[in-house]
Amino acid sequence: MDNAPVIQWTIQLKEHHAPVGLAWVKQFIAGYDLSLLESICIERGRSKRAVGVYGKCFFPTPARPKYRIHCVVPGPFPCQIHIRKPPLYMDEEGRFPPTPPGCRRGVRCIDRRTGRQWYRIVGYTALQDADEAVVWIFAHEAFHFLRRTKQIPGRNNEIQADAYGDAMLETFRRQRENFQTQSRAAKSSGIKTLGTQTTPARPVRKPRATAKPARATGKGTKAASSTKANATATPTTKGKAEPVRASAVAMIEQAVRSWLGLWSTPPRGRKMRGE
Repeated sequence: MDNAPVIQWTIQLKEHHAPVGLAWVKQFIAGYDLSLLESICIERGRSKRAVGVYGKCFFPTPARPKYRIHCVVPGPFPCQIHIRKPPLYMDEEGRFPPTPPGCRRGVRCIDRRTGRQWYRIVGYTALQDADEAVVWIFAHEAFHFLRRTKQIPGRNNEIQADAYGDAMLETFRRQRENFQTQSRAAKSSGIKTLGTQTTPARPVRKPRATAKPARATGKGTKAASSTKANATATPTTKGKAEPVRASAVAMIEQAVRSWLGLWSTPPRGRKMRGE
């Protein structure tokens, strides 16, 4: 498990949801050696004129020494795609074999060196939905990778790649019901679908305390509530004002001293009688 190759999967199908087809191709390709495969991309595509399916298998280069599979499924579905069939060669008597059913003759080719002649044959494959489209085009492009790495027999050409896509599509159609059941069970159990990314829920933040901390100033700490106004304040500066008494107590003491005529120090702003 530690030496298992890491394949970068990029799934961007937008409205073409194909959970069954994606699950099938992932299990299908997992049965082969993928150490030389860098990435797999299956997307909807951006071209507005493309129809059906198309793709490419990128071979290694000095800059990127691994294979890459790129599949595009623009749709719409259902649709029919053109399939390249084995050609029909002219025999020694100058006649061509009959065209296979469901196919048509294409371009007539001539080899000028040998004089050999043949017709290209075009067939059709019906893709009912996006699941079948993903399976067919992925199997077609995977054939180029598997044949180039000598993991399957055959010749690495478009005719055999199309035939391999048709064969894998028929296998998928036989196994589709089982994969559909598995995908429904995974969905009901909360397992994420292939190609989707789930964002974890953000942690709930605790509400902040409503009481604000006391603001520190250069002269001292300011009282946070009005209940501290009557308390004796201690100034931070050394050798200055004495502790201030409560206002109510000072007013009562001043009234008593005035009534008794015991003023020792006149209040600010006023003079004593007789002065």
